[in-house]
Amino acid sequence: MKKLSEYKDREAIELLAKILAPVVIVFGDKEIAQELVGGNKLKTIQMAMEKYPDEIFKMLATLEGVPVEQYHCSVTSIPKMLLEIMEDEDLTGFFTEQATSSSE
Repeated sequence: MKKLSEYKDREAIELLAKILAPVVIVFGDKEIAQELVGGNKLKTIQMAMEKYPDEIFKMLATLEGVPVEQYHCSVTSIPKMLLEIMEDEDLTGFFTEQATSSSE
């Protein structure tokens, strides 16, 4: 999975267009937004997976550069990927900004 900062030009625009809808849904949820801003990443991930599994799946597929229909994950790969996402400063900054603006 590439970091957000590695996407440039048209590729960056295309990624943002694909990922924006699920990000807005998941991190626009006030409960998830509060947990994300509060700093508990694992609780945020748990809540997001429980409430929005389809959106999480779409985000993971998009970030992997694979169409949703062709994306596969496992019980062991999901936590690793989600923790990678939460440790990517650019990506978490993007999510936190969305969460902060939706909780105002």
